[in-house]
Amino acid sequence: MKGTRVAIRVVQLVEDSGVARTVRELLDDARSSQGSDIAAARSMAQQARVLARTLDDAVGEAEALYRLGSIAFTAGDADDAFALALEARDLARKAGATVIEVHALNVVGMVHQTAGNFTEALEYGLKALDLYRSTGEGLHEGNLLNSIANIHHNLGDTDRALVTFEAALNTYRNLESQDPQVPPHHVTILHNMAEVRAGRNEHLLAISLA
Repeated sequence: MKGTRVAIRVVQLVEDSGVARTVRELLDDARSSQGSDIAAARSMAQQARVLARTLDDAVGEAEALYRLGSIAFTAGDADDAFALALEARDLARKAGATVIEVHALNVVGMVHQTAGNFTEALEYGLKALDLYRSTGEGLHEGNLLNSIANIHHNLGDTDRALVTFEAALNTYRNLESQDPQVPPHHVTILHNMAEVRAGRNEHLLAISLA
């Protein structure tokens, strides 16, 4: 990949990521700041994008675009989030950065879901899941399944929502059993399942999950 080869000559890459180390540090700082300081997170992600482009680091630029889209979504700017996520998707696909493409698709799906476009949200969620499974990774599959289950719930398909929540729950539990450091996300899934059961007037089952 041309962009990666150039970046290797200019600056050290983070092992197995294809992202220049200085870009990686900015992106990591942007991610950690996103929940507490949106302005700082956006500034660091913008710096990462400019630096990545200067270094011809296509993977780093794609991730910076995704991060900017995610930050825009967190800030409530749906239009910017949508545009940035689509740009990130296209560049990630061109650069062969599949996991970044998955995250970008997920942001597009979340924008649709927030706007009430549940059919479109489901389409993007399923695309992201299928693509992610092609990578052979498993770390983020539970998150994707949880999002898809919520969309099924929004669409009123509670049967499919429960089946998908169950799949997410199994994925999380497998991860947690393999690595004690993985946060206990299964608690969130159980809460979501309880809400669905309660909405179906299955109160005993809902209480057993809570």
